[in-house]
Amino acid sequence: MNKFIRLTVLTSALLLGSRGVQAQYMTPHNSLLDSKYFSVGASFGMADMWADVGTTGMPDHYASRISWQNVHFMGGVFGRYVVNKGFSARLGVNYGSLYTSDMFNKRLVDKNIDHREKAYLLYCRNQEVRTKIFDANIVAQVMPFRYMEKTENWLIQPVVELGIGIFHFNSQGSYFDSATGSKKWVDLQPLHLEGEGLGYSGAPKGYKLWQMSIPMGLGLHYSASDRIDLDLEYLYRYTFTDYLDGVSEGQYVNPKIFDEYLSAENAGIAKQMYDKTDQIDPTSKSIDHTRGNPRKKDAYTSFSISVSYKLFNKHQ
Repeated sequence: MNKFIRLTVLTSALLLGSRGVQAQYMTPHNSLLDSKYFSVGASFGMADMWADVGTTGMPDHYASRISWQNVHFMGGVFGRYVVNKGFSARLGVNYGSLYTSDMFNKRLVDKNIDHREKAYLLYCRNQEVRTKIFDANIVAQVMPFRYMEKTENWLIQPVVELGIGIFHFNSQGSYFDSATGSKKWVDLQPLHLEGEGLGYSGAPKGYKLWQMSIPMGLGLHYSASDRIDLDLEYLYRYTFTDYLDGVSEGQYVNPKIFDEYLSAENAGIAKQMYDKTDQIDPTSKSIDHTRGNPRKKDAYTSFSISVSYKLFNKHQ
């Protein structure tokens, strides 16, 4: 983790400090402003899940020591076609992992925070989720300052991004296996912990493991040379599923449905996992808690550094 932070800081300093901190003008490769070219590159960085499980917002998430002890990563490759000086289209594929836990709220519980009561309820929910994630997206990238005469030659350019993507996930939840005395991870979709997709009246709809996303982001683009570009990017992916973390519905289901609709093995696991409140506070009743928020879809983000190589341009 410390190595990643040092590398991020070093690269950020390069982007923000090298030759462009005073917005110096491009002299060696000024002609590329009017070029159309194709480039290929690779990226790596940190990934986060934003869902019902975990903290209620980014400040609390990034202030949590536990969240920094569980940093997960995402990397990928991409091709970029530069249409004109301020607009490009990028097609990329990425692979990584996401993780979130209600334990992230422990800092708020331990301290006298204004929303301590809500944080305590989330902490007691005691859900923990992880998933491998594969995504592909096409993103339009706009550098608005390139269209302004006084700023078009800056080596460092702010970038605004918007696109569409598809991703695959298969979330797992943790539970304590009393037979082995250890924590185990199990796929959530086959357990139907909220009754989703089961055949009884009023059951929530099931979900698919392939989903669409809307990636949107901000970044900094640095033209290091005629051939090399460096980018620092924060990309937020809004999804159309509320089951990235396996939690959606506001109420806990009657555990009897597990015995009726699942195999004996899965029913036993589901009854351990769907409600883990008593593991934190045996006096707390989950029936008084909200399990999730079905009106708010899940999301995931990446904070990444990328390097790309220009293959050709029309002036060559």
